Amino acid sequence: MAAFVAQAEAGRTGFGTPWAGINGQSVDADMAEAFGLAFPEGIIVSGLHPASPFARSGIEVGDVITAVNGEPVNTPSEMIYRMSVTGLGNTAVITRLRRGEETEVAVEMIEAPDMPPRDERVLAPREVLEGLKIARTNPAVISEFNLPLDAEGVVVTDPGRLGGRVGLRLGDVIEAVNDVRVMHPEEVARIFREGWRGYALTVLRGDQRVVLQFRV
Repeated sequence: MAAFVAQAEAGRTGFGTPWAGINGQSVDADMAEAFGLAFPEGIIVSGLHPASPFARSGIEVGDVITAVNGEPVNTPSEMIYRMSVTGLGNTAVITRLRRGEETEVAVEMIEAPDMPPRDERVLAPREVLEGLKIARTNPAVISEFNLPLDAEGVVVTDPGRLGGRVGLRLGDVIEAVNDVRVMHPEEVARIFREGWRGYALTVLRGDQRVVLQFRV
């Protein structure tokens, strides 16, 4: 409750949730035995975004997070809840287990960085797929659309009428256009301006890759 009040007093109209920037899973019985734990507890870190505050504090893939501010956590959702209670701008004490040794590290509670700039762009009239709204991936976009931490490319923030017609969906990540890797909305627009009669979009959708083909 204190975190909610603090944000309201700061003039925020919405409640910001601290960003972990990690992938993790609950430790099961087999994992507990491998880690030398008496019983299953904690979350094993399976992935880290380079901008993650956990990574900056020395957390590594393979570490087991067992507590936040002394409160045990056994699922990723429990960890996020404990982080939210700590509140943005504050520091949480994370208990981690590494190679049988338990230590504590301080992790700053931050929002997902909106850097590099998302440079959102709407394709203009007479452009291929006019009305399609796309943005660069960054931690804030990854968090907003619940994308894989390692997602790279251009995110569909609004497919528009024509984008929806060729099969694009909100949150799709366009990784390549006609086998050319794209990392910025302007790169997509530039390829569309080249005047191809047909296009193939390599798209990351959830944890699957699909290829959408269309002609103009």
